[in-house]
Amino acid sequence: MSEKSPTGRNPARAHERSIIVVPAISMLFVLVAGVWLSWHVANRVVHDQARDEALNWAEYIERNLIDLDAIIAGQPIDGHDRNVLNLARDAGNVFRYHIFDPDGRIMFSSDFLARTESVEVLAGADRKRLDKALYDGAILIEVQDGSANPERPDHYAEAYVPLFDGDRLRGVIEVYVDMTTKVARYWNTMGMAIAALAGLLAASATLPGLYIRKQYERLREAEAHIRDLAYLDSLTGLGNRRMFQRNLDEAFTLATTSRTEGALFILDLDNFKKVNDRLGHHVGD
Repeated sequence: MSEKSPTGRNPARAHERSIIVVPAISMLFVLVAGVWLSWHVANRVVHDQARDEALNWAEYIERNLIDLDAIIAGQPIDGHDRNVLNLARDAGNVFRYHIFDPDGRIMFSSDFLARTESVEVLAGADRKRLDKALYDGAILIEVQDGSANPERPDHYAEAYVPLFDGDRLRGVIEVYVDMTTKVARYWNTMGMAIAALAGLLAASATLPGLYIRKQYERLREAEAHIRDLAYLDSLTGLGNRRMFQRNLDEAFTLATTSRTEGALFILDLDNFKKVNDRLGHHVGD
């Protein structure tokens, strides 16, 4: 007979449910942690890839331009350097770039290659990031979502790369790098890894859960047997004094709450021990 708590709930059933719920919650927690970690790793990899590509592109510009300082100073661009700048617009995954002087003024843009506008009419870049690149000499990378802008790739990175000649800051190049293909590839890889993790967690949670449930059922059987030993005579299997007292208490409680009457029949036999000794406890009981 299952015992109930003062609240009316069955603690055995509650514990049985916890055996199923706790592994499920643990598995969900691990899965969420795995998804978060995968997202963090993917973003880190994309960021590092964008940084490497922007640096390689900036090195290409510095290595191939004949007079970068003249371009940064706003002087006329000769045919060779204009050709290099034209090719740089389509180099790798770069689709746009701006060149700034040490004062943060834009001196050249890949947009000039498609339009004939002067430098003065071109809007400036993000001043906060540009100023940090100028004054701290730090390379700044920010991955952007361009899905809402038809003129941008779905995923791209804006990189601010300072250009130095020794300790002298020559200027800053702002590079736009298309990361759509790489982001999709990383997320596909991460998706497969997460699916594999989910399958592994499901298997690892199910098998131990079944084993624990089986052991718990055995434990309940053992507890029931122990309760039986407390209320039953070990020789005959009949109710002992403790069971009699418990049943009597329950009968009195029921009679009191339901306002009914009851009777207790007591039979006293003399020399009953002789019956047990001659015929055995089973017959005597």
